[in-house]
Amino acid sequence: MKTANAMEWLDRLITAHASISEKGKEITEAELALLLQKLRTEKSEQVGYVRAMMLSLDNEDSQQFFITNHYTYAHNLLDLALNRPNSNSLNNSSDKLASQITTLLTDLITAIYRQYSLVINPNSRAPEVYLKRVQRNWKSQIPFFTHELNTADPGIAYVILTPVRRWLGTGSTENKTIRHMLYFSRLRTDLNFLIPVKTSESYFSNLEKHLIRINFNSHDCFDHLTIRIAQVINKMPTYFEKLDKLLLISKELKQQIVIPDVGLHPMADSLVNSLEKWIAQEIIYLERKTRDYLIPTSHNAAPLEQTSSIKREPSSKVLCMLTVDQMAILLRAADESKLLNAKSISAVYKQITPYLSSPFKEEISPDSMRSKSYAAEDRDKRIVIDALHRLVKKIEQF
Repeated sequence: MKTANAMEWLDRLITAHASISEKGKEITEAELALLLQKLRTEKSEQVGYVRAMMLSLDNEDSQQFFITNHYTYAHNLLDLALNRPNSNSLNNSSDKLASQITTLLTDLITAIYRQYSLVINPNSRAPEVYLKRVQRNWKSQIPFFTHELNTADPGIAYVILTPVRRWLGTGSTENKTIRHMLYFSRLRTDLNFLIPVKTSESYFSNLEKHLIRINFNSHDCFDHLTIRIAQVINKMPTYFEKLDKLLLISKELKQQIVIPDVGLHPMADSLVNSLEKWIAQEIIYLERKTRDYLIPTSHNAAPLEQTSSIKREPSSKVLCMLTVDQMAILLRAADESKLLNAKSISAVYKQITPYLSSPFKEEISPDSMRSKSYAAEDRDKRIVIDALHRLVKKIEQF
């Protein structure tokens, strides 16, 4: 079996061969025959050595460290062999040897990857054989994807195909890692299932859901989704409706299944996290605007009919500028703090709700209010607390 320095012989051979080629020296037929015979047995010996070492290591970290180092060493030797000086020899012995060395290393890298692809560090360089196959498949389908995606949504077509074209065109090995190769290979396969693009009843299209699922975290994708959300929100006539729509979109986003440890840019923040942060900031802004509308301050006070597009018929009910959920929280707190004295919280709701209405609901059900009071959301609690602070300040001015 090979020793721990299994690839040093190849390393020395490549270095010596480069020196011979550079000086224009010739390799005799006898020497060439011996070297070629040695190279024919080297691949099986290397594969056997790797298999034996992997079986002897008893934990995953040690296995990954060994196989990644061995795999990277083979890649480095292949680069060294490919970058050798041109031969000045009159015969082709040197070229025959170079060809055999390159073939051996390419086959060895492919064999290691085929057997240990799940163990090798995904940030390692992708094997050339597999990489070219993935890129060739992409190039053959680029025209088809361009047509189909542009027909469905030109914006999403640009978002998806721009990183693909950049990956196919770059000559750097930085983005030619195993991780990138597998990511783009999976993207191409998935697009074949998603095309033709079908309509979706939910806010996000099927393509957008898939980009979220595979963490397609490019700046263009983030901008595309946030612009689309903003356009939908801006169509809503009131702050109440804007906030309600945004909360529904946020709920749908949180319900999306995201594949772990996958991403277009692995070191960057995930697409779903970036979107959630953006939506959270928009919600904070709309909540503030909603509170200002519900309980106007001296600076932004305006008659209700001037600040709302809601048309309301004259009513004998008292209009409370809180939502039903927020009124439920307020009445429950008043009951439990003994500010209101009744047989039960249900009695409080039954006695008070017939005389109240909210900006969006004329008839309020006591049972509905009671159930909502025990499922209070943080957002509603903050609005009620803010309303009470304003009442305190107003009382202090009396």
